[in-house]
Amino acid sequence: MKQPQLNLRFPEKHHDLVRKLAERLRADPGFAVSLEDLLVQPTTPVLPPLQQRLDAALAEIHQTAEGYLEEFGKAKAELQQSLAGIQAEQQDLLKTFQASLEQVRRGPASEGDLVVMRGGLKRLTEAGIAEVTRRLTLGEQPDQIAAAVGIEPRSVRKWRTKLTGRQPQAPA
Repeated sequence: MKQPQLNLRFPEKHHDLVRKLAERLRADPGFAVSLEDLLVQPTTPVLPPLQQRLDAALAEIHQTAEGYLEEFGKAKAELQQSLAGIQAEQQDLLKTFQASLEQVRRGPASEGDLVVMRGGLKRLTEAGIAEVTRRLTLGEQPDQIAAAVGIEPRSVRKWRTKLTGRQPQAPA
């Protein structure tokens, strides 16, 4: 007796297995009962172990990410602290520079200064003129006076000329 035909679609890798099952079912009618018993038995699901592995991997990723976030937070705090220190240092330097610039613009910061900077040039203060005059009176050489006061020897010679009213004589 001719059997009715059944057409199934499934992966090609299982074609041989299904052919063997069909041959066995044609040859041994009791095999159908064995197959039904096999299909009724509970099988170990594939999805739960896979889901457990995924959950564990996600937990590990989450824990690692939290560790990185904590480290990044500490690094950020350290950088912000360093930046605040650098900014404070810059402010101090700027204040010092501005004070120096102001001193150059308006003259000596204190009465004890002998020389001030004005317009990029060194200028003798009243105290500086008095010191140069005192040392010239004591007979010190212009090179020694210039080194002590912080000006050029040529400037000392000019002041000597102004104070004495005579030109220095060239060495013979």
